[in-house]
Amino acid sequence: MPEFSVTQPGINQFDILMKSEAMLRMEELGKFILPIDLSGRVGIDKRKEYVDLDADGLKASLAYMPLSLDGHVRVASDSTEMKAALRLEECPLDTIRYKYAKEFMPQLADFSTDARISADFEADGVLSAHSIPSLEACLRVPHSYTVYHPEDITAELTVDVDAEMSPDKVLNADIHEFCMVLPGIDVDLDGEGIDLLGKDPCYSISADAAADLRKLMKIIPANLGITRASGDVRLKLSAHTHKSELVNYKFNEADISGSLRSRNLAVSMNSDSLNTVLFNSAIDVRSGKTGFDLKVDFDSLYFNNGVELITRIRNIRNEGHLSKTVLGGKLLPKLSFSSRSERMFFKYGAGRYGLRGADFAVSTQKIVPKEEAHKPRRMPAFLQEKDFESADVDISLDSSLVKYLRNWPTEGHIKAAGGYYSSPGFPLRTRLTALDASMNDKEIMLEALGVRAGTSDITVCGYVRGLKKALMSKDMINVYLLADSRRINANEFLSAMMVGEKDYGDVSVSQELDESFVTDTLADARVNVKDLPIFIVPGNVDLTLKMSADQIDFSEPRMGPLSSGVRIKDRTMQLTSTELSTDIGDIKLDAFYSTRTKKDISAGVNLSLKGMRAKEIISLIPSVDTLMPALKAFEGKLGLDVSATTQIDTNKNVIIPTLDGVMRVRGEDLRIYDQGMFGKFASRLIFGRKDALDIDNLSADAIIHDSKVEVFPFMLSSDRFRFALRGTQNFDKSMYYHVSVLKSPLLIKFGVNLYGTTDNWHFTLGRAKYRDGRLPSYARQLDTVQINLSKSIRDIFRRGVNAAMRHNVSALSDIEQRSSLIDPVQRGDDELDEMEMDEYADMIDNFVYEQEFEDQSQAIEKEVNEALAESSVNIDDFYRQYEDSIYDRRMQRKMERARRKDARKASRLGGAL
Repeated sequence: MPEFSVTQPGINQFDILMKSEAMLRMEELGKFILPIDLSGRVGIDKRKEYVDLDADGLKASLAYMPLSLDGHVRVASDSTEMKAALRLEECPLDTIRYKYAKEFMPQLADFSTDARISADFEADGVLSAHSIPSLEACLRVPHSYTVYHPEDITAELTVDVDAEMSPDKVLNADIHEFCMVLPGIDVDLDGEGIDLLGKDPCYSISADAAADLRKLMKIIPANLGITRASGDVRLKLSAHTHKSELVNYKFNEADISGSLRSRNLAVSMNSDSLNTVLFNSAIDVRSGKTGFDLKVDFDSLYFNNGVELITRIRNIRNEGHLSKTVLGGKLLPKLSFSSRSERMFFKYGAGRYGLRGADFAVSTQKIVPKEEAHKPRRMPAFLQEKDFESADVDISLDSSLVKYLRNWPTEGHIKAAGGYYSSPGFPLRTRLTALDASMNDKEIMLEALGVRAGTSDITVCGYVRGLKKALMSKDMINVYLLADSRRINANEFLSAMMVGEKDYGDVSVSQELDESFVTDTLADARVNVKDLPIFIVPGNVDLTLKMSADQIDFSEPRMGPLSSGVRIKDRTMQLTSTELSTDIGDIKLDAFYSTRTKKDISAGVNLSLKGMRAKEIISLIPSVDTLMPALKAFEGKLGLDVSATTQIDTNKNVIIPTLDGVMRVRGEDLRIYDQGMFGKFASRLIFGRKDALDIDNLSADAIIHDSKVEVFPFMLSSDRFRFALRGTQNFDKSMYYHVSVLKSPLLIKFGVNLYGTTDNWHFTLGRAKYRDGRLPSYARQLDTVQINLSKSIRDIFRRGVNAAMRHNVSALSDIEQRSSLIDPVQRGDDELDEMEMDEYADMIDNFVYEQEFEDQSQAIEKEVNEALAESSVNIDDFYRQYEDSIYDRRMQRKMERARRKDARKASRLGGAL
């Protein structure tokens, strides 16, 4: 039953006694009972000008919280004067938890505590529009225990805090004691704050904390993903500073210092796939006049994310400085950081990377990014195709990291005394011989980067621009490099890529330097170019490379020295001013290679080979044997110029109808042997001579157009022969050649027409189309084609690939049209009549007979001399046999000639009938 009584022991004094329970109903929490107890004496003195209120030993219990009130309050119309104290006296928190946990926080039902909280609030002074009373407050929790029963976790807490505010509104607070002990963590701190509501409050704090991560795991929430943790951490902090110094990082009079120490710290996350281990770590922070100085040292740092990403750093020493600077009218933080480590190891995928003596320094300044409308880069239509998008360089980061790149521009440098790279996927011994680079928010400057892989080496300097944007959004990367090498063994390099194996395993500490999978047996390997996949030029790289090398090993032959310029842009690669010496001759090259879409792969070359034999030219460019099969019949040093454009399919095959170009062959002091179709034909053309034909010089030009090779008229000369040749070679192996015999042991000029295929060919006699020896010249037009194609290649990124190919096709069409108008071979065939055919045949037969007779005589004389040297045969008998043999062969040859002549006459008479 509720109880309430009021008595009046004196004037304006009242004794109150009340015990009651109030039923409260709340929509969210439902209904609950609120007990109220009140007892004590109050005074009320109402005057005209004011009202006096007094409390003397007034005690109350509200919801099980014991309260007491003592003091005097005078309330006037414009002010309130007071001197009063309100106390909460050792409130039992466990009683409140027990009574109200169900309605307010059901989770508290799993806890129990012996904590009792006490609080004092005192006011002394006048409260008005212009003043406030002085205020004091304190909060105390004596040493107590709190238990979480489901996990049997016990926490300890001790608190002693007070605060005061003066009538001048100066608020001070003092933490006399704050101690908290949880499983694995112990925190003890004290401090004070002076003039906390003022413009520049002062803070003083001293803290000491220790943690045992293995024990701390009992209270770490499972949703953080931490599966295992061990190690100890000790943190100390001491600070005395003003707010203005913290805001500006200008610690002229401040003293802030802190330290963190840990012996062995290990954390595993995400089902043990993410692990971090620190050995003997030490972090020190101290305030300076311009900011915070940082020092971070580790004996070792291990980090891994499964077996894909592993990092280990040993004896790392770091220093940093945190300050603030004015930028754009705002005070923003700036961090400078430097790091030195004895040894670093990284494993990413199958690659294992190591650095020795690494020295790294970086400075980063926070900025407020401007709000700019995103303007996508204007790209050609072919770059918007998805055919070869996967070939683009993609180093973009997760969005959670991109915001830091955007808001924190950086600059710095990195150096290393040495390093290495190894991978079962690339089993060559690879070493970093030099690393010196600097960076800022726009570019990375490479002062020196040296790498040695197997028997190859390279040193690079230059810059990389746009890397930051590429990390944020797969943007364009601009690269300019100067590269120098003593040897590039491409055979070894490509062979290593082919024989390499995948690596999915872990790498223990003892295996970091393991290179058991490395092989040194590929130095003399040879690579078949046909086995290489098609190369796709990336579309988001703008690369300029100037390369020089003393020796290049790629397929055959050995080459060097080399100098070349390489440019990559818009899925097109350009080679300019390429000069290469080899042990078989010299090479000069300008070229482009474009992979815009799967249906638009094209290439163009302006190639010059000097001082090479025919078989060496064919070994370098096998297609030459198809384009000009006669070339392999020549022995001697040749020069070959090829200027051509073509399209290619995704299997690296030339699309023949699109092949358009110029071929020019030059040579002196050559010989023609009985080899191949042309060699055998030449042997017949010089009337069966078995020895080689010496050629004074060779100057032949041809164009490749409309799926055929058109060889323009050129002259071949020797001591007894002179020929003018002209012909067409089709890509279906069919051909037609005309040879004008202008000088021979015969007294007439005649022509030979060669036709058929390279495997099945025939020839007929005809008139010499170039009997006057004057050949139509195309040198000026061909020079123009070569010069224009060279200009187009060098200007390919401005003129465009399509324009270069169209211009080349148009120029060759004009030459082909001119040839059809002025070349006598092109104007039609002019065969001999039957009478002329007989006369030519008789003359040739007579010459061949005399030539064969001379050859036979020389052979028999050789036999005689050999026989004389080996036996004592009767000389007279032997010479008589020799004369009979000569007579018999001569008569046999005359009879054969007569039979052939009669057969021709009979054929002619039969045709007439």
